Amino acid sequence: MNHLKTGLWCLVTATGIAALWTVAAVATQRPLGWMALITALDVSIMLSLLRLAPGAMRASIAAATTVLSITLAWWFIAASQMAPMFGLHPLQSLQRISPQLALSLSAASFNRFDLVLAATSIVLAAAWGFGFKALSGRHPAP
Repeated sequence: MNHLKTGLWCLVTATGIAALWTVAAVATQRPLGWMALITALDVSIMLSLLRLAPGAMRASIAAATTVLSITLAWWFIAASQMAPMFGLHPLQSLQRISPQLALSLSAASFNRFDLVLAATSIVLAAAWGFGFKALSGRHPAP
């Protein structure tokens, strides 16, 4: 598997799901912490479509991509919250908001349950990367 291709798909996946999460959060005026679980599932499906073999490498890529997506989503949501205050479009606000301000706004917006969901999603992405299938009733042939 080409590492550049895998990296680009991880970046596209992380950015795409973060954008969807942001649109949903802005539309509902809620942070939607449960979207972190959807993020982990999306990343796991993407890596399986790339036919990356289960194991430590796939698990670490899944966890890292999930972390990236959560970070981007929280940054996008914070920028969207600040845009009206600055009199800017959300994309303009995204260019101007510092990581420290985004972190502060995220800490104020997301509660502990959202943080637990984010941490759980990272663990799930890594577990699915190793090939763990909790819901599968199938067992390998002897």
